[in-house]
Amino acid sequence: MSFTSIPNQPIIFNPTSEVQCEGCGTPYQQLVDFNDEIFFQVETTPCEGSELYAAEITNAGWGAVVDGLACSTELLSGGFYQQVLVMNYSYDLFQVTFTIQSLEQGSLTVEILGSSSYTFTLPGTYTLYFNNPTVTSSSITLRFTSTSWIGCLNAESIVVNGLASEQQMIVGIVDAETLETVDFISPTYTVKDNKITGGFALTDLELGAGCYRLALVDFCTNTCGQSYIFNGNLLEGPYGVEGWTVGGTVAPTLTQGSAVFNVNIGEDSTMTSNTGNELCDGLTYNVSVFVESASNVRIYAVIGTNQVAITGSGSQTVSIVADGNNPLTILVEQLGGSAGSAELRRAIRVQVAEEDIIWNAYTDVLSIGDYNDTCKYYKIEGCNAEDQFNLAFGSSSFLPAIRLEGRKFRAQYQTEVSNFRFASGNWTSTYVDREKKWSFNFGRLPEYVLDFLSTIFYYDNCYINGDLYYPIDGEFPDVEYNDADDLGAISIDLALKKSKVRKILCSNTDANCLPSILDNDEPFILTEDSQRITTENSINLYYEN
Repeated sequence: MSFTSIPNQPIIFNPTSEVQCEGCGTPYQQLVDFNDEIFFQVETTPCEGSELYAAEITNAGWGAVVDGLACSTELLSGGFYQQVLVMNYSYDLFQVTFTIQSLEQGSLTVEILGSSSYTFTLPGTYTLYFNNPTVTSSSITLRFTSTSWIGCLNAESIVVNGLASEQQMIVGIVDAETLETVDFISPTYTVKDNKITGGFALTDLELGAGCYRLALVDFCTNTCGQSYIFNGNLLEGPYGVEGWTVGGTVAPTLTQGSAVFNVNIGEDSTMTSNTGNELCDGLTYNVSVFVESASNVRIYAVIGTNQVAITGSGSQTVSIVADGNNPLTILVEQLGGSAGSAELRRAIRVQVAEEDIIWNAYTDVLSIGDYNDTCKYYKIEGCNAEDQFNLAFGSSSFLPAIRLEGRKFRAQYQTEVSNFRFASGNWTSTYVDREKKWSFNFGRLPEYVLDFLSTIFYYDNCYINGDLYYPIDGEFPDVEYNDADDLGAISIDLALKKSKVRKILCSNTDANCLPSILDNDEPFILTEDSQRITTENSINLYYEN
């Protein structure tokens, strides 16, 4: 899968919605209030065939590559080793893996032009991620720049993959049992390295109370070719235009390095996808083609015996119903006796219509309703200043949260006390630090929820119903299970993170609290400003009867 849920969070996408084992107790339902916000985070990984190849390599001041190594044996600054990489799909996110064989002096800076850059001063194997670089004629430029550098880059170790990003992510909400689509969701996304964070508010959806699941389309799985056609940019590799068969009376002429390919017509030309990602019978597909120019030709999108004309210039999208489990063919047909021609940009895109979406992964059941009773339901959410628990937090806006039915009870008080007794016999507490803790009890929870709870209480900030708490005893408690049941319960002691109830005695003054100011029947001696007169030891002066 391209999109994989990261463990230890409350929203986990699984490739099946079936119960994992029979007789495992009452099915768990995650509670979601109508006003909640839902966050999830996934890792995106390379699809098969997503590796980019170098169409052009430049050594500027580095010398020739020998035995796979690009080296500098003398102090080198400003030189660079550069690869222009050809994309077989319009990616926004890229993964780059490489090995610095040796680095004796100076530094090496790695960048994809238009995106971020990283500087290294130690040898090793590294994996980096680059988002939204500059794309020119379906290619990107990877550059290694040296500064006072002596060392060797293993040029043969460089691997660049395109990754599915938030642009390729389709998320929806489905009926918990039938898995029929209820609505599509447009989360707000952030991307950090290869981790994609999505978040949305339930108030943006018109859902009634009931049981639902979140659903996800996996880009790499590409069921029924619903997400893309392989090598839609029609780029030539070492063995021709990978993924396509060109034919017809006069086969199209594909010009390497050009943003367009030329179709010179005798009678007709065809380009047929042959990757095995067949389009499924009866599904409706949106096919997009960019027509740079066309003269004396008709252009069709064809699936089986069904075909739809593509007219006009510029970006054109047509809908076509698949006839049988057949691949897509782009047909360019001559109109009359004279030869025709066409130029199409290298970007043929295919996506299934929303009504025919095939979901590839689902969350556990979400019970949406009114769960804002803070005496019965507890919303637990948290964040970290930096990336922790293999999750991206810094600059990701990730705020995982869960609502649990539970109980807060049995207040206890932990005190740290220092006492002192004077020679006179008087006793005092010179220092007292008191913390109040409560027992929080949550029961009948599945393993993935326990995974989440075992980490969130140790976040930099853990909120329960809006208040900051921390585990006062440190360790996570043992999970209790009923016999033959895999749903667990925990009882954990938590204290407010920012509460402080403390006494620090800075002098040996002993206060006399009696009589009080409310004892108005006592004949106090008063000063002119109506204040009590006290002794040097703060003892009230009053008449004795």
